[in-house]
Amino acid sequence: MAVAFFSHMFFPNREHDISAVKNERNQVTENITNASQAIVQLTADFLQNNIDLPTFEASVKLQNITIGDLELQEQQLTEEFNKMDRRYRKLYFGFPSRRLLFYNIGLGIDFCILALLIINLSFKQKNTTKRLSYGLVGIIGLQIGVYFFVWILYDQQDLSYNIYMCIMVLIAGCAASLGYYLSKIKYEKISVLKSKNTFLQSALDSTFKILGKK
Repeated sequence: MAVAFFSHMFFPNREHDISAVKNERNQVTENITNASQAIVQLTADFLQNNIDLPTFEASVKLQNITIGDLELQEQQLTEEFNKMDRRYRKLYFGFPSRRLLFYNIGLGIDFCILALLIINLSFKQKNTTKRLSYGLVGIIGLQIGVYFFVWILYDQQDLSYNIYMCIMVLIAGCAASLGYYLSKIKYEKISVLKSKNTFLQSALDSTFKILGKK
């Protein structure tokens, strides 16, 4: 179970090539910001008469050209990033990376394994009510695990409304049944305790009567 849950740790947050494009785009965005700040500084220097008008105009023109080139580069990198992101999402069932894909697969596997262990444990219960209660808990866990796999392999962004309704009805039905059997277990325990208390009370009464006769 631990191996399944932590299997995603063996993969990067993002694929290396798309991470490189993202980092390059971030650097270009930072350069645009720096160029814009440079224009602000040039304007302040000109207003304070630290530079003359020709120098100011030439420097601002150069920065504007630089910003234009950088914005074009940023747009190209954004298009490349989006194209690669779509390709990876198509490859990894809608997830942007293998890490997220295997993280969700691990959750589904863990839920299924845990549910099967609980179901197996239910067959070892001698009490029918307990056996049914353990079985229902296992079935609910198995439904959650199966939901993860259906959600992962579903070719759309999210499951349809009808599928969600079916899942909710199934889980609600199991939960209601589980609540009934848990209440039954509680009632049986209370009945056993009352029987024991009645027996002890009768034994004490009999003892006191015997002692009273002596």
